[in-house]
Amino acid sequence: MLVRLIVAFMIAVVGVAGVGPGVVGAQGQKDGGEIPCEFPMPDRVVVVGMIAGHHDLFVDILQRTDVIDEHENWIGGETHLVQMGDLFGTGPYLTDSAELLMKLEEQAAAAGGKVHVLHARLDHMILRNDLSRVNIGPQHTHYTHMAGPDTEEKRAQLLEEGLDVLREQFADDPRLEGILSGYRNHFEMNVYPGGPEFLETLAPGSPMGDWMRSHNVAIRLGDVIFVSTGISEDWAHLPLPEINDRIRRLVDEVPVITSLLVDQTNPVWWTELSRSQDQNLEDRIREILKSLNARAMVVGHSPERGSVRRGNIYHVESKIPEMTGEAPAALVIENGERFRIFEGVSAYDLGAPEPMD
Repeated sequence: MLVRLIVAFMIAVVGVAGVGPGVVGAQGQKDGGEIPCEFPMPDRVVVVGMIAGHHDLFVDILQRTDVIDEHENWIGGETHLVQMGDLFGTGPYLTDSAELLMKLEEQAAAAGGKVHVLHARLDHMILRNDLSRVNIGPQHTHYTHMAGPDTEEKRAQLLEEGLDVLREQFADDPRLEGILSGYRNHFEMNVYPGGPEFLETLAPGSPMGDWMRSHNVAIRLGDVIFVSTGISEDWAHLPLPEINDRIRRLVDEVPVITSLLVDQTNPVWWTELSRSQDQNLEDRIREILKSLNARAMVVGHSPERGSVRRGNIYHVESKIPEMTGEAPAALVIENGERFRIFEGVSAYDLGAPEPMD
């Protein structure tokens, strides 16, 4: 818990430099076994973007796309559901969507389907105990009801442990007092009463914490890659299992000073597919897809409202109504060729991926 909180502070306040994709670990291994990330393309795929605590929106999308029934049980048969990460956020629900997905994983498997839950930026931040994206204003959070009688004691202990780590790490650094002051402010702004208890539900060894840590940042269905933000040129040459293993290890195993989370090219943070105005981006996309031996990529962010495709990159946003003013949406892929956006009660085709040279 502590190291992850320190990492969040150091990124935000100290600006520790990261290292590139050549640093961490063996290929695709976790607790002695490989976590699968490559599968044949099923007949039907339903892709849902960020949830960010809006569980009611998530349920609505799943029901509209015939994945669950009115009792929130799986009716998707052999469908593959891909949830693009960012489970937690400023919405009023904390663990509801995660609990539903854990249940649906079992139900889908029994029916011949599958649930893929990807890790995205907000998930990594929360698993590293950074609650800044769960808070929706000073002293206004959705986890304060979890506060126990000793929550202030837990907060004080967590703060002091963090300060001790920084005192040791920066003992000879003339910036030490400023770093300690900045950390205190960062802590007070981001860990409110109930925060330690919420983080305990996602700690290593807890059912939900271990479940979250088992997820991939990217998967392949047939010749289509699914990832929340995108895979950059710096990472596209790596086998997909290795990409996933390197990112997965960041959550608990990488020392603070070498955290890859500050490498802006990794698949947790790289957002150029959604934000770049580079005129050569489509050429870069072709090269990235070629390196990945893929025909298309589905990412969980749109470059602008209403934009859902750029070359062979498909963007899917859940379109939280209070944030966008638009109807909830999902991407549905049929037989690996028909890509359609379901938005509210409407649906429209995006077209199949263009052939790769």
